[in-house]
Amino acid sequence: MTSTGVRPVDRGFLLVRGGGVLWGISNGAVQKLTRNGTQFRITMGGTELGVDEVVGVVPELVVRPVAGALRRFWPDLAGGLAVHAEAPLVVVDPLQPPRALCLDRTERIEGEVTDGEGRH
Repeated sequence: MTSTGVRPVDRGFLLVRGGGVLWGISNGAVQKLTRNGTQFRITMGGTELGVDEVVGVVPELVVRPVAGALRRFWPDLAGGLAVHAEAPLVVVDPLQPPRALCLDRTERIEGEVTDGEGRH
């Protein structure tokens, strides 16, 4: 541990690509990373995510909150938005990972209501 109480492994972000989107996952949230054929599996908070590519690890990102206008078109919660090497990315909320990456996509959030077009 450092003098700030943060373990060095908790810092930074794992950058991955899945479903055509670049995602950032806080290193501290990643419990396990394995490869299964052509897909990578990431375990975080008891949820298993499937991604197509591990792009790399970055020590930090400037994470901006998701604007209200974007929430209208983005059905999942996000931890924020960032840019790395001129590429925009979505930061995963470790408490509610995006359904697009969840390997068990049949799981629904309790109480979730949609209007048939993916909006909540």
